[in-house]
Amino acid sequence: MMNDLVDPAKAKLIPSGLVATLRNVLFNSIHAIFIAALVLLVLSVVTLPLIRNSQGSESNN
Repeated sequence: MMNDLVDPAKAKLIPSGLVATLRNVLFNSIHAIFIAALVLLVLSVVTLPLIRNSQGSESNN
């Protein structure tokens, strides 16, 4: 159904009231995925130096 929503030719075949609702669902879900990806990216950038520092200090002992 979501593939039909993205294709303008097929979107005309879906009832107009349903198209607006589905587009809203698609919009919100994509934003949620991007926010989750951003959180994971920031978390990995913050923790990577900490992991590297802890491994470096263990090899010196």
